[in-house]
Amino acid sequence: MKMRTRFSTVLLCCLLTVCESSPSSVRGIAGQDVTLSCTYDIIKHGSSWVCWVRGALPMIGCGLQIAKTNGVSVTEESDRYKLLGRLEDGNVSLTILNARKEDAGVYGCRVQVPGPFNDEKHSIELIIMDGENVIPSVFCQIVIQYKCRINGHLY
Repeated sequence: MKMRTRFSTVLLCCLLTVCESSPSSVRGIAGQDVTLSCTYDIIKHGSSWVCWVRGALPMIGCGLQIAKTNGVSVTEESDRYKLLGRLEDGNVSLTILNARKEDAGVYGCRVQVPGPFNDEKHSIELIIMDGENVIPSVFCQIVIQYKCRINGHLY
């Protein structure tokens, strides 16, 4: 009987680790807003309770949450942590306003799915870069040609 209980415990722990998505990373620029994506299938699960935490998600619940929703409306957020996505579409992405270097780190999003141990867990590592060291990307529809003169030769 003890062996069966141990096997069940090990199996349960393995299943719990499978439910969490592999961590992704997001890059943001200091002084700008940055959005950490978290979505769920609202048609499949219905409106769901969702919470965001700073750091790793605990095994159960959320611990110290920075934002949450009951699936219909935002029930908790701060002046910098906002849920600006369309809740009615299952978009519960977290937007950090005016990101700072100290905002870098791991964030977790937990979507409550009915049934035991069915919650969807998303882990995101946020990397904040200095605004001064970022080379902007420019996309346009015109071709620009530059001519360079090196050692008297025009290229």
